[in-house]
Amino acid sequence: MIVSHRHRFIFFSNPKTGSESLRRMLAPWNEVAVRPWRQISAAAPFYPHMTPAEARAAFARAGWDFAAYRRITCLRDPYPRLVSLYR
Repeated sequence: MIVSHRHRFIFFSNPKTGSESLRRMLAPWNEVAVRPWRQISAAAPFYPHMTPAEARAAFARAGWDFAAYRRITCLRDPYPRLVSLYR
């Protein structure tokens, strides 16, 4: 997950869709602390594969307007993604 307040976008990463490469490319614009899932806290509630519903709740707790941000994600054909999950 990448959040840029300056450019008003949120990048949501889906597992097995090539999102790791996009996260590395967008990392210079990240303005929030993103921790591994097991290390999240009230001060740093964001983790890489956070769902939009969880992000909306975290934005509300922080007092940020979730609707004002563009939401971006990458998709993959469901069948190859399923095969990739089994490997």
